[in-house]
Amino acid sequence: ISAPAIALQHSANEWEISRTSLKVRNPNNQANEWLNSILLDFEQRKENGEPIANIEHQEQKADAWYLVKAIPTGQA
Repeated sequence: ISAPAIALQHSANEWEISRTSLKVRNPNNQANEWLNSILLDFEQRKENGEPIANIEHQEQKADAWYLVKAIPTGQA
């Protein structure tokens, strides 16, 4: 199963799921300023030795509750 299919399946419910990174292949997946600052913090936490699988950010904003989670990947 591919990640876009999983995101679409779960976004059809009450959740909105999306993916982005600091290095996007598709310009339409570019992070906004708020999310980009979180991704930069994730990168710093990774450099400081925190396991990628443990890196996440939760925040309640006026419009919704947000969970941003790092996804470990293999070598390219």
